[in-house]
Amino acid sequence: MTHSFDVLVIGSGVAGLSAARRAQQLGGSVLVLEKAWDLPGFGNSRQSGAIFVAADAPPTTPPDVLYRRMMERTDGTARPDVVRAWADNVARALRFQVAEGAVYGTRGASDESPYRLQPPQPQALGRPWRGAGPDVFLTRLVDRVRVASGTVIAGARARRLLVEGGRVVGVEASTADGVQRFRARSVVMADGGFQANRELMARHVTTDYLLDGSPLDTGDCLQMALEFGARTASMDVFYGHCRHRDALHNPRLSPHPAPAAAIEASLAVDAHGRRIADEAAGTTVMAVAIARSTTPGDCWLVLDDITWTGTAARGARRNVAELPLNPVLEQEGATVVVADSIEELAVRIPAPMEALAVTVTIYNRAVERRAGHELTPPRTGSPAPLARAPYRAIPLIAGVYFTMGGVLVNGRAQVLDERERPIPGLLAAGGTMAGLMGGPRAGYAGGWGEASTFGLLAGESAMAAARAEDAGD
Repeated sequence: MTHSFDVLVIGSGVAGLSAARRAQQLGGSVLVLEKAWDLPGFGNSRQSGAIFVAADAPPTTPPDVLYRRMMERTDGTARPDVVRAWADNVARALRFQVAEGAVYGTRGASDESPYRLQPPQPQALGRPWRGAGPDVFLTRLVDRVRVASGTVIAGARARRLLVEGGRVVGVEASTADGVQRFRARSVVMADGGFQANRELMARHVTTDYLLDGSPLDTGDCLQMALEFGARTASMDVFYGHCRHRDALHNPRLSPHPAPAAAIEASLAVDAHGRRIADEAAGTTVMAVAIARSTTPGDCWLVLDDITWTGTAARGARRNVAELPLNPVLEQEGATVVVADSIEELAVRIPAPMEALAVTVTIYNRAVERRAGHELTPPRTGSPAPLARAPYRAIPLIAGVYFTMGGVLVNGRAQVLDERERPIPGLLAAGGTMAGLMGGPRAGYAGGWGEASTFGLLAGESAMAAARAEDAGD
């Protein structure tokens, strides 16, 4: 059966639903295909913490400031037109969400930020996302799409782009009724990243990681677009956090308790006892460094008793009741290696660790002299030496929420081909797109805000193309 719509959206996360609702506001007919069998689909949006920030700044920050901030974060690797479009429209995306029923507030937000979607996820073991802000808001968006005469189909997995005369004109999808072809004037790809595709991850990112993001994000749109000659960017970069490695078999250990604060006060080493990266760079940068290390599945956090009874025993943020590493890890039976000396710790850790004692000695001497910049890799901040026994080691792994790489877009959310020309009829937003985030330090703009911003732009570009087509008839 053949169907005709102005805009066909793949994915019912915040990017896809923002595109769908914006297209409807502009008078378009909309079809949303969702791979999951329930709505809204179980993508990264639904389990997100949903803090609406713009490169760690308020989305209301002046656009020129946001532009410079993001270009610096990505070390100039982002597309200037994409960064400009994000900086100019991210505040508008926040206003759009509020108009669509999103409620933002300070409860559960760090540093009294007013930009956490309410109600927040509780600080608890596991991932208690049901009934939290994203779950409530996305459900509301699905209802609004339907009330405005939109069609939303669950259990529909997009398989192939339909192309006529060099233009994308729809999608072939597997549905409960078999393989169907859906025609549309424009297709918006918003199915998330490819973090759940182990083959693609091994090829582009790492072989060892914890999937913190949606298990449904297998890069379907990415692979369809590649078949049509789309250009990619930042394929080796992801957004994630460091996790206790036992979360691979105990899902209660992710995302809480998070080891971020303890890492910034300690040493992160590979399986040989060599430091991986600057511990003060933050959990996102460290996660990428772990994934890129020579032993991505065998890295460790080494800390002394001062950190264990201090930083590790309390939450990292003010005004938030966070689950602390100490004593939650031991209560959960998670791996924590304990010894009275660094030498003994190196023997007890189930990894070679032949360089650990030397690493700690060199590290202690440098930080005592406040010469962390002389270390390799350099150590910034104001670290203290590892000085008091007993010492502990915690196994770490990179937890991947979503890949930053994907199909390259321009500032109008149009997918570009290998010569960086827009592919007619094809747009992308959210985790499917590339061009805004990435670079050597995994420059992060804020996934929730990025997705909604480019969802709006994709919906607007799709409807602009529809109007131009009508005008030419």
